[in-house]
Amino acid sequence: MFQIIFLLSLRIHDEEAFQTAADESKQIDLMVNNAGTLNEYDWEPVVQLNLVACVRGSKLAMKHMSKKNGGRGGRIINTCSDLGLIDFHQLPLYCATKHGVRSFTSSMALHPDKELTGVQFACICPSVTRTDLMRSYNETISMAEDLEAIAIPTSRVAEGFLKLLRMSRMNGAILYIDKLKCEFCKLEYVGLGPVWTPQQ
Repeated sequence: MFQIIFLLSLRIHDEEAFQTAADESKQIDLMVNNAGTLNEYDWEPVVQLNLVACVRGSKLAMKHMSKKNGGRGGRIINTCSDLGLIDFHQLPLYCATKHGVRSFTSSMALHPDKELTGVQFACICPSVTRTDLMRSYNETISMAEDLEAIAIPTSRVAEGFLKLLRMSRMNGAILYIDKLKCEFCKLEYVGLGPVWTPQQ
């Protein structure tokens, strides 16, 4: 038997709200950092929500999950983006925050204390997804029609999320999702630069 609690707070530094969820459930086994926004002009709130809130949420979850603190371990899944794997000149700020989320997640998965804490980290990197966020910015992105053509439904992202949960060990996993693929990838250095390749 498990319990799912959706934590909604208007303040990204709201530790009290997180503590309320922890008290309600008694034990936190899974944390999903999924908040995000897109605005290339008013950039500071974007960094705060897309990256800082993800780091803070992960740290709060670790505090409650860690075996070193009396927890029983757990899983932290951070929602990244395919733009956390590549560069895109029309959305440099959004790309920067999502690269930060992906790198933070991968780095935490490599932490030498991971066996002692029992906390696993992974991220999902979906392609353009049909959400209210995408629809609200369609008019500001010159490639809006092209984006709509490749956009995936939220159910496709949910399938990837469940794929991660079914793994006995998901630590360090980076799951790329688009219309045709839902596969794990890894960063390899080919020649002079990094290349993302499918992970077998």
